[in-house]
Amino acid sequence: MISTPAQGESVALHVTPKDNHRIQVGMSWDTGQEMKKEGFLIFKKEKLVNVTYDCDLFCCIYDQAGEVIDHVTPENANLMDSSEQIFHSGDNQTGRISGDDEFISVNTANLPDNYHAIVFFALTQGGRTFKKINNSEIRVADGISDENQLHLNLDKMGAAITDGLIFAAIIRDEAAEFGWKLKNISEFKNVADVEDWGAEGAAFIK
Repeated sequence: MISTPAQGESVALHVTPKDNHRIQVGMSWDTGQEMKKEGFLIFKKEKLVNVTYDCDLFCCIYDQAGEVIDHVTPENANLMDSSEQIFHSGDNQTGRISGDDEFISVNTANLPDNYHAIVFFALTQGGRTFKKINNSEIRVADGISDENQLHLNLDKMGAAITDGLIFAAIIRDEAAEFGWKLKNISEFKNVADVEDWGAEGAAFIK
């Protein structure tokens, strides 16, 4: 049975012991409907319209000192880290894909020795909070079996009234079976209040 960490806790990272010990961190959401005013001047009326949402998933990579040494984002220039063992699926601005709309895959067995920790973040665009994004979810899963070790239904969480999230971290741990532990951070942030996401994430891996 896979052990799931509570918020603020860490457990051994679960991987299927084959290939590259791959994990997948994924975010999913769906299109929705919202009431909007349409029409001309004083003749505008509220109407239920179909809408899409834009969310983003990214990660920062840290050395033993807690310094950011690389990052992976939905931007084309940053879809893969320098070791080529962490890669992003690419930017999804609609939520129309089945399964994970955006994901980051990590081959944990092949990461360089100076990669001490990886912290995963999520953002929403367009001024919406996670609670306003239809069926918004985020997870850490085994890359082979697709079994979740950590899963959050963001739109159902009381604290999800922000547009930023420090989700989770994997941190080197020689005592763990496969050399890594998973930390459940689940810290919601307002994007406007964050000057440096890398520094914010570093606080949770010390």
